[in-house]
Amino acid sequence: MSVLLWGMGALAVAGGTFAAFAPREPVKTDVRFDADQLDGGVDAWLAASEARVPGIRAGAEKRVLWADASEEQTEWAVVYIHGFSAAPDEIRPVPDLVAQGLGANLVFTRLKGHGRDGPAMAEATVEGWMEDVAEALAIGRRVGRRVVVMGTSTGATLVTLALHEKMAAEVAGVVMVSPNFRVADPKAALITWPGARWWLPLLAGREIGFEPRSAAHARLWTTRYPSLSVLPMGAAVRAATRRRHENVTTPALFVFDPGDQIVDHRVSRKVAARWGAVAEVHEVTLGPQDDPSRHLVAGAVLSPDMSAPLAEVMLDWARRLSPKGG
Repeated sequence: MSVLLWGMGALAVAGGTFAAFAPREPVKTDVRFDADQLDGGVDAWLAASEARVPGIRAGAEKRVLWADASEEQTEWAVVYIHGFSAAPDEIRPVPDLVAQGLGANLVFTRLKGHGRDGPAMAEATVEGWMEDVAEALAIGRRVGRRVVVMGTSTGATLVTLALHEKMAAEVAGVVMVSPNFRVADPKAALITWPGARWWLPLLAGREIGFEPRSAAHARLWTTRYPSLSVLPMGAAVRAATRRRHENVTTPALFVFDPGDQIVDHRVSRKVAARWGAVAEVHEVTLGPQDDPSRHLVAGAVLSPDMSAPLAEVMLDWARRLSPKGG
């Protein structure tokens, strides 16, 4: 036993020494998107850029659903940012219902590495995701005079980071659906530690994943991926929770189930309480017919009965936004 304890102590010392010098996952959030690239048409830009990415699953592409005529600007635009390992359709028809209620064009992005096969998830970086968000916000401004952004889970994490950068300067309001400011599993904190790219595969294995709950769940989500894929997510969450949310000037609506087994919403409440602009919190309680993890609080795939009522809550909130977003 003494030999074992000595070995564990030596490992801890070695790990501490390594952590002191090992790098953390890079976090770059102050990215730019040149909106002049959209001058040839939004649809043409997205079609060309997505055509350069191999293996995108049908329906997972970046796209705009036009309220009326193609390329015609509307008063409102709704921009949707999906969560980790998911795809643009993850809580549809909620974004569609909100967009229809506002007469808005609807912008779907696809985060880097997503909507493809499992190995592609390893291509993800925080910077790459923020580039996708910056592009989506620029498109939102191009197709709508006022922009509401909706982010789910880690999508809401990225929206939060964007609000601290120039890319989101003209956003009228944000809807945070089950925002990921802390993963519920305490062990998830390990993925933010220095040197995680070296030791995570040794502890968790080269691949991780989950069992889909339905054929639609399997089709829309990437259910197995390299374990290293979670590192940008952990880095984004760590960065978002450390921002000074008192400086945010964009109104927000937080929507979540306190019983969420994926995300710890005690932290979501703290973020909402520190929000510099008006922040409303709408808590729901999912039933036995809804997402068993109580994370995806709406959407045809996991919580279909919640879609219409939550869309109405979001519409009511959006209609109360002032012309200047306050």
